[in-house]
Order: sequence, then structure tokens, then C-alpha cells
Amino acid sequence: MTDDRTIDCWNLIQGAGLLVFAFSVGLGCVQPEQSSDASGVIFTAGGSTGETDGDSSGGDTSGDGSAGDGGDSTVGDGNSGDGDGATASLEEGVFATPLDFTEAPGLIGPCFANLCPDSAAGTTADSTAPQLLVTLSGAQGDIIFDLQSRTTVLDFAPGDSAGDGAFGWVPISQPNPGPGTPAALFRFDQAPGSFGGTLTNYRVDDGEFGGFSQLLIGSYLDALTAGNRLDSGEILACSDRGPLSIQFDANTQSFNTVTEPDGSVSRFDVGRGCVSMVTDTANGPVLSVSRTQGGFADSRLYYVDRNVQVSEIGILGVDARRIRHFGGIAATTLFADDALRIITWDGQNSPTIVGPLVPVGDGPVGLDLRDAGGGAVQIVSTGFNDNSIAVTTVAADGSVTGNTVYGAPSGCAAPAHAIFIENADNAGDPFVMATCFSTGNYIISKVSSLTPAAAP
Repeated sequence: MTDDRTIDCWNLIQGAGLLVFAFSVGLGCVQPEQSSDASGVIFTAGGSTGETDGDSSGGDTSGDGSAGDGGDSTVGDGNSGDGDGATASLEEGVFATPLDFTEAPGLIGPCFANLCPDSAAGTTADSTAPQLLVTLSGAQGDIIFDLQSRTTVLDFAPGDSAGDGAFGWVPISQPNPGPGTPAALFRFDQAPGSFGGTLTNYRVDDGEFGGFSQLLIGSYLDALTAGNRLDSGEILACSDRGPLSIQFDANTQSFNTVTEPDGSVSRFDVGRGCVSMVTDTANGPVLSVSRTQGGFADSRLYYVDRNVQVSEIGILGVDARRIRHFGGIAATTLFADDALRIITWDGQNSPTIVGPLVPVGDGPVGLDLRDAGGGAVQIVSTGFNDNSIAVTTVAADGSVTGNTVYGAPSGCAAPAHAIFIENADNAGDPFVMATCFSTGNYIISKVSSLTPAAAP
């Protein structure tokens, strides 16, 4: 892989307190490879993991971008991780995007601000056609993309940052998303020369998004809504200058940073370099994953009660990238350990780190969680360095009951992020959408359609 951000990423983070603009691969920074205990991983013969150097162009498997019929769709109102998320019938395959490389996808659903099939400003030609919207970032800027029609419905290329590509952007809306509902998009990055954290609000009166406003100069590695919901009350963003909270202001009918009485931006210090964080409810307790300043070797978990009381829970592993939470289970990717770390957390009280490392693909970055039934949670993660996708099942007590590493389909090089999309035809066999960083493609596949990777 040739992207500059794979070279000494943490040093870039330390020096990027200037203009940043977005974030989200969870980086894909290539660290010295370390061995990992593969016990507990199912490897089955067959299925190539494909090229590992990130140079594959995707060939003729990338798809022609033709719409197809996409099948029927039934879609909820939230993100895949919130238990009330989007469900759809999707065509499987490897498909091209308008971007040269792709960062983390964010699942929106069928309707967001003026991007609804039945709104006058909507770009769907047939207002009865299903929509399944996701956010994507890449070399040409940021887009909202409809997975049903495989078309771009919103395209932002704000200034010089478009050449860098954002790590990602996070949509948020007041309840009942639609043309008459306030909404916003938060864009984040850590590349030198960009703006770090910027926000654009949807103007209900105009039926349009406004320009981006800079919130706080700095380096941003992750951002997520409370509870991983579209209709959430808060976005939490990890900045090297402290975690940032973005909430809805009823007086201005817009989203903005929470401020102190003196007008300064309100931040709570977790004591170390913030990498990723989650909260179950707006203004609720926070789990924060942080690293030692200037190094990857020591990634730790902190519990923050929002009264600026910070408790260190323990060491997670080497080079943590993301934490996500659903249904009493949280999980963190550890890029250099090629593993997940499982955490039990009820969303309110102090969490518990459970069991040994869970081996997955080589170089996991992003991850997503879904309800697997019976109190269990399913986790999807990606192997950036070996072109793999892992699906892990975790019981309510944090024990691992299933863990399989699959080869990513040919044409998907360097998958850094994956999300679940619920399957309208079979609730037990969800779709996985993964972005292929170095080819600008994405894949859609049912878990049952993936091929287990051959043992290394």
C-alpha cells in the first residue's frame, strides 16, 4: 500500500495540530508485523485472501456500477449497531465507487435531511424505489452513496482537504429524519494541512446543507454518535486536544460543540491520547481507548463518568484503533496484535476486560457489532494486511463462541472497515459491507457467501 498515511502515522498525529479535515480509516497504518496465537480461529482450505501488497486494481470484479434491481428493501431508522437498524435485500458483489480509495462507511438508512426518496430535493429518480444510504470518504472528498441504486446522492469536496480524503464523516439527525428535521454531518481527519473537525448543518428553512465550519483545530482519529444511532443526541469525537461533544442546540435548531459558560469548547480529559470512544446515551458515561503519547505499544481502556472522573480499567494490547459497543458487549481492534479485545459493559457502570486476545485478521482497524440473538453479539472486523474479514460471536458474558476468518473477495485489497446490514430475507445471515481502501471498491456479501481463508 502506498498511501502516505501508512508511514509512521502516530508521528503525523503528534504534529498535526493544524488544519485537519476528517478521519476514518482507523488508518491502515502499517506497523511491524507481530505474531499472533491463532487458536480459536477457524481456517478452512479454499478461498484465497488475494493480494496482500495493496496494489491490486480489482480487475473486472469491481462491477460496472450498473444499478440492477437491488431487490426489495425494508429499512429501519438507525444504524446497524443500534438494534433497530437498516435491513435490505442487496445484490452481492464487488462494486466500484467514485473514489480512488475509501475510508470507513457509515450506515444511515433510507432517509436523511433532504436525501429522502419522497422529498423534492431527493436525487432518487423513482420516489418509490428503496434507498439504503451510507457515508463514504476518499481521495475526491466525501459522498453519501445509495447502495440500492449504486449512485451518489450527495457530494462534498470541501477545499484542499478533498485531495487528502477524510477519515470519515458522521451523520446525525433529530428524531424522524427527513426534509423537515434538523441534521448535520461531522467530518474528521488527522492529516497535516487539513481542518481536523468540521461540521455542516442541514438548514431546514432552505432545504440544504450549509458550508463547513471548523470546530477545533487538531488531530481526530474517530467520531461516533451516542448509541451508534442516526437519531442520536450527541456525537463524540476523539481529538488530540481532548474529546469533543457535539449536541443539538434547541435555540439555534442546529448541532454544535458543547461550550463552557465562558464560551470555550467543553472537553473532558482522559489523560492520554484519545484514539476511540463510545457512549451509550448522550451525556452518559464513556469508554475511551487511549495510547501512550508518542507510541503504539501501550493501549489502555478508561472509564469516564462525565464528571471528569477518569478511571483506568486496564491495558488492552498494542496499537488499538477502534472501540464499538452493543448490547452489553464492547470490542476493540488491536492492529499490531491482529486481535480483538472483548469488554463487558452495561452502558453505565465500570466495564470489565474479559478473557485473552481474540485472534482475527492481520491488522484489524474498524469493526461493527450486531444482535445475534439470545444475548449474544456478532462482531465483524477486517484484516487490512491480509485482505480478510473476520466474524466473531460473543456470548453475553464475553466468552467467544464462534470466530471465523474469511478471505475478502478478489478485487478488494486492504479492507480497513466493515459494517453489518441486516438481511431482510434471513435475519440469521446478515450482509457485510466492507470498504477496500486501496482499490476504491466496496463489497457486499452475506456472511454465508464468504469463503473461509486458508490457514497461514
